[in-house]
Amino acid sequence: MNEGSSSKAVRSFPLAPFIPALLRILLWCRAEKLRLFTAATVISISSLKDISFILDWISKCDLKNVRANHIHAVLSLMSFVLKINNYGEVKERVRKILMDLIRTGLWLKWCDLNKYVFLLMCNDLHLEFTTSIDTNDLVLTKRPLAEAVLLGGNFDYVNLGSDYELRLEIYRYIQKSAENVKNVKFILDYVIDDLKNCVTERDASRILDVIYLNKESFSDTDRKAIAEYVLLRLGNWKMPNTISLARRLLAFLFNKVTASTEELKWIEQCTYVEEKLSKEIALQVGAHYLKQGFDKRVLTHMIVFLQDDDLHIRELASTILSPFLLKTDRVLNPAVCYRLMRETVLPSEDEMTKKEVRHTEMPFNWVIRRSSKETLYDACSSNPYAETGYFGDYNEVKVMINDLLQSDNREQANT
Repeated sequence: MNEGSSSKAVRSFPLAPFIPALLRILLWCRAEKLRLFTAATVISISSLKDISFILDWISKCDLKNVRANHIHAVLSLMSFVLKINNYGEVKERVRKILMDLIRTGLWLKWCDLNKYVFLLMCNDLHLEFTTSIDTNDLVLTKRPLAEAVLLGGNFDYVNLGSDYELRLEIYRYIQKSAENVKNVKFILDYVIDDLKNCVTERDASRILDVIYLNKESFSDTDRKAIAEYVLLRLGNWKMPNTISLARRLLAFLFNKVTASTEELKWIEQCTYVEEKLSKEIALQVGAHYLKQGFDKRVLTHMIVFLQDDDLHIRELASTILSPFLLKTDRVLNPAVCYRLMRETVLPSEDEMTKKEVRHTEMPFNWVIRRSSKETLYDACSSNPYAETGYFGDYNEVKVMINDLLQSDNREQANT
């Protein structure tokens, strides 16, 4: 400490000597990750007054003839300001800076990375722009651009017909945030052709999900064409989630009332995979068929999910199967539901035991077949919730459930 300096002032700003070094790294370092870490560090140790000073400096900067790395540094600072600070005044100041950049159109001349960061902030602040954009040279920017297209509802500044990658990003956003998207009819004209031309299964799964979410918008001719193509490709797909999304689409596209042998086999296979989405879809499809009427074949496969190693799957299965026991909206504990289902609805001991032994002892994977040439690892864990038999006296549990149902009936009678 220098002689005569205030110890209180030094304690108040212990990191102040590092700020100039951080700013030099932020502006001159060529590594993007280091610039991001530096921007996050500067903003995280800054007070509200310091952030106000940073925004004053940014608002006075002329970014017209500035290096791309310097622009990225400025955008990174504003981005972390929005992430770390929730003050209305700060957001309004960042909004004003972004609106000035939109008005001048200066951001259109930036590199793809800087456009990407800029549009992310615009989407966070719900800022719209109406300038036409050439998407041919864009890569990262297409993701926030797809969100802006869907949320803003303005499709005039992009050429969707000639940009397959942008449409894929639109499908991705619809799949992840369908509840936030109000108008998707403009993209449905492309989904059938894109499904036929997609290269990866992940892209196919997103398109299948978009078609399912908007299945009522297609004509009978389009539905038939979609079903024919999905059936044609179903045997070539290997990813469990893609297969499950395809099975769900086929089940709901024409509102089928009975499960086919192939669908029953698929539901059984979903009990062996690790993908949670596949299990959820199998339960959804099984519940759809059970609503059409009692089907012992479907129930026989669905009961296995009550012993799944994932709590959410067990509870979801119990939510679907409990009405077959209680005839009410109450949901039983999965273990209780499993025991009562086996004793009352599906009492066939030999059939159920055979299925449960298969469930606990035969690992299954749609990608890695049971071949020594293709299998890399042996199973190293077992599901503790999947038991081949059951034990204990459930008479007291049954009495408690009966008392609960009688209480519900009395309450309904009184109302």
